Amino acid sequence: MAYDISDFDSQVVRRSRDIPVLVDFWAPWCGPCVQFAPVLEALADEADGKWALAKINIDEHDDLAAKFRVRSVPMVMLFRDGAPVAQFLGARSASQVKEFLAPHLVSPENAALKAAREALAARNPEAARKALEPLEEKDDEVWLLLAQAWLSIDPARVKECTDRIASGSKWSAAAEGLQLLAVAIQSAGTIPESTSRDAYVAGMEAASKLDWDAALERWLGLMRDDPKFANGSAAEAIKAVFRVLGPRHPSVEKHHRTFSSLLYC
Repeated sequence: MAYDISDFDSQVVRRSRDIPVLVDFWAPWCGPCVQFAPVLEALADEADGKWALAKINIDEHDDLAAKFRVRSVPMVMLFRDGAPVAQFLGARSASQVKEFLAPHLVSPENAALKAAREALAARNPEAARKALEPLEEKDDEVWLLLAQAWLSIDPARVKECTDRIASGSKWSAAAEGLQLLAVAIQSAGTIPESTSRDAYVAGMEAASKLDWDAALERWLGLMRDDPKFANGSAAEAIKAVFRVLGPRHPSVEKHHRTFSSLLYC
């Protein structure tokens, strides 16, 4: 079966919106490329439509080689949703290629993670919980997403999920943030009544609905009006949300500068 491309836009970009496309940048004068080609082609033949292979001869497509900064071949780049998401240089064994592909292929686990992320973004924690709980093996990301769902459904159950995430995990900071928010949501009602307390609680209610922008706006307003409220609880809540969402989340990027100016003014 021929895998050489004639139309990059249709055979790679558009096709990758349906299934992953593995692009092999190669050259006929490259010995490792020639030896590696049968490995990729055999895997593609066995893929059963889970992913596609596209081969690009850099001598014939120097524009694409320049666009994707191909400095050495073979260079393999994986496209999803119209853009490259991962790559490696040099020939690899079939098992290594399979390992490289695995996180990007549709599987019950990957489908559940995708469904949960979309449900949480849509503020539907029950749908996220239903997608994730049936998974027999749960990694740290699964436990983190479940903790987000429980933050909205039953904050008391957040800890049973965050406790499963090791301190050295890439998800540990987000787990700490969720646990802090869970405790704050459960204890917010014990703070003596006041206008500031009402604003703080409103922020916690928004956070429990996963409405991060509304929560951050409430707490930023409280930092302006009553920065010493409950020993700086509004600032601590904002820090917790930032941990949960990560620095590149739109809500964090939107509010971080205002938070910093209020924190250090």
